[in-house]
Amino acid sequence: MANELKQENIICINVNPGWVQTDMGRQKAQFTTEQAVTNILINIISKVSMSDSGKFLNFDGNEYPW
Repeated sequence: MANELKQENIICINVNPGWVQTDMGRQKAQFTTEQAVTNILINIISKVSMSDSGKFLNFDGNEYPW
């Protein structure tokens, strides 16, 4: 998808939000849903560029190797 949409200047990334307090993560998880969204907005969305398209990023902005 990243390769196909690159020509239209659309960035495609995969994001690991971390361990989030949801039905699946339960209350002992590291982040509330609000914290998880804030992490993604601050550490990823505000910083990505076309050169990041196709990458898998952790909630802190670090890249996971494919």
